[in-house]
Amino acid sequence: MTELGQKLKEAREAKGMTLNQLQEITKIQKRYLAAIEEGKYNVLPGEFYVKAFIKQYAEAVGISKDELATLQGTVQPQAPEQEVKLEKETKKEMKKEVKKPKEEKEEKPVAMSRQKRTDAPSPISTSRISEFLPRILVIVAIFAVLLAGWFIAQQFTSNDARTAPQQGETTDNVEGNQPEDSPLNSDNATDEGEDTADEDDTTDEIEPEEETAAQTLTVTETSGNRSTMTLENADTFVITLTAAEAGESYVQVSNNENQVFFSGVLQRGQTETIDVSTEDVIELNIGRTLDLTVEINGEEMTYPIATNERVHQRITIERVSDTE
Repeated sequence: MTELGQKLKEAREAKGMTLNQLQEITKIQKRYLAAIEEGKYNVLPGEFYVKAFIKQYAEAVGISKDELATLQGTVQPQAPEQEVKLEKETKKEMKKEVKKPKEEKEEKPVAMSRQKRTDAPSPISTSRISEFLPRILVIVAIFAVLLAGWFIAQQFTSNDARTAPQQGETTDNVEGNQPEDSPLNSDNATDEGEDTADEDDTTDEIEPEEETAAQTLTVTETSGNRSTMTLENADTFVITLTAAEAGESYVQVSNNENQVFFSGVLQRGQTETIDVSTEDVIELNIGRTLDLTVEINGEEMTYPIATNERVHQRITIERVSDTE
C-alpha cells in the first residue's frame, strides 16, 4: 500500500464511510476505489482515470488540493499494458502514412484549389456593395427621422384644434357662468379650506410600530475544526446549502441526538434546503467549506474558522428562544 493510498483510507475511515458508501458518492466502482488504496493503479483503465479518480476520492473524504498534490508528488502511476500497446500501433500507422506515393498527396491540393477558385465570390461585386451600403443606410435613417417628425407634428396640430376655445368665448365668461357652489367661488373655496383644516386637526396620530430585533449568529467557542455558534432572535430555523459552480462538497445535517436530516455530496451549483425549526441544536459536518455556502433563514453564515485554514469543519448551532 502506498503512502497516498494509506492517507486516503485513513481519511475515509475517519468519516465512518465504507467503500460501498464512497462508491455511491463518487460513482466510482468499488474495485477501483480499493485498487487506489492498495496502490494497484494498473487495475484502472488508464492514467487519466487514475488522476481523476484519486481527485474525486480525496474531495469526498475532505483532503485539500494542496495536501493531495504533496502526496501525489511521491506517486508515479505506470501506464497499463493496453496503453503501451496502443501507442506502438499508432506509431506503425504513422510510418505507413509516410510511405504513401507523393502523387496521391499532391492530387488533393490541386482539386481543392480548383474548387476554391470556382466558389470564390467576385472581388468587384463585394467591393461595390460595401461602398454603397453606408450611403443607403444614411438615406434610410434620414427618411425615418423626417417621417417621425411629420407624424409628431400632426399629433400636436390635432390636439391644439381640440383644446382651442370656440369663437366668442372668453375666460371671464367661463368664470361668470360658474354656479354659486362651484369650487372656483372664493367664498366656497375658503369654507372648504377651513373644513379640511379642521379634519386634519382631528386626525389621530399614528403610533410608530415597534422594530423587531434582527437575527444574530455569534461564535461562542472554537477548538480544532469544531466550533459552537448561538442563533438568537430567530422564529424559524431554515438551513440552505449551496455548492459552488466550480466545486462540490460532502455535508451532513443532524441534531444532538444523532438524527440525520440530510447527508450527501452537493454537486456543482446544487442547492438543498432543510427546515429544522422544531430543533434547538443542529450540527453541521462540512467536508469542503471552500465550495459550500450556508444560509440561516436567508442570511449567509460566515464560517467561524477561515476556510483556507480549516477546509473540513464541524459546526454546532444552538438556537436561543426569546423566553430564555
